[in-house]
Amino acid sequence: MKKMYFSICLMLVSVFAFSQWVALNSGTTNGLNSCYFTNSSIGYLVGW
Repeated sequence: MKKMYFSICLMLVSVFAFSQWVALNSGTTNGLNSCYFTNSSIGYLVGW
């Protein structure tokens, strides 16, 4: 049981430690419906 608890904690820490998402202001108050990424660093959002 300790091994499973340790494995889950380690996995959660690694997910949060290596995430590279950055919140940006979209500049709109309208709803955004979909996103498309052309590569690992360029994406597009569409909405109303």
